[in-house]
Amino acid sequence: MFPQPELDEEQEALDAFWLSRGVVEEHQRASLVAMGRELASGVAERELYRNADALGHALSRLETLFPRGTDVAKMLWHCPEVLQLPLSEVATRLIAFKRAFPT
Repeated sequence: MFPQPELDEEQEALDAFWLSRGVVEEHQRASLVAMGRELASGVAERELYRNADALGHALSRLETLFPRGTDVAKMLWHCPEVLQLPLSEVATRLIAFKRAFPT
């Protein structure tokens, strides 16, 4: 009914990035792209959340901590702040989670 708003180059790049990571639902991709704008308050956050290359590198590093097949993009849709944590902190929390729920 209404025309969709035009995406700028940055938004298009982020949308393509999330699509390449398997986020096929348009609503989820739009939320992840918006997340980049909302969380990018400082220079470091802007370089991470609004840059597809930096985001891809951070996701790849994070994916190494999880079992194959874990949908890290979906996890980030629910808790995007995890990318701001050092990998050692994420690993520590995963180990604590595994000990609490061994099966």
